[in-house]
Amino acid sequence: MQSGTSTTRHVVFDGANETISFSDFVSRLEGLPDPADLTTSSVSKNIEYAIPAHLYGEALRYYENLDQDCQEDWTRLRDAMASRFPGAMRSGG
Repeated sequence: MQSGTSTTRHVVFDGANETISFSDFVSRLEGLPDPADLTTSSVSKNIEYAIPAHLYGEALRYYENLDQDCQEDWTRLRDAMASRFPGAMRSGG
């Protein structure tokens, strides 16, 4: 994940860093403040439409190859992306 300048943070997920899962990325994205009203991000209201603007590289290519129904259904999209980009296996403890 990357971010922009110190005043504007644009979280990007490319799937290349195996220590960061798609689920971790989504959690971080949902926690960003909405620049329009400085509250918790409105991304979570329509996250399936916000996700593509935050994907890059392998993750974006994978997303673009999903069928449109999957891209527009948050549950299916989340499951497909999380399955493809699970991040590092974590030991329970």
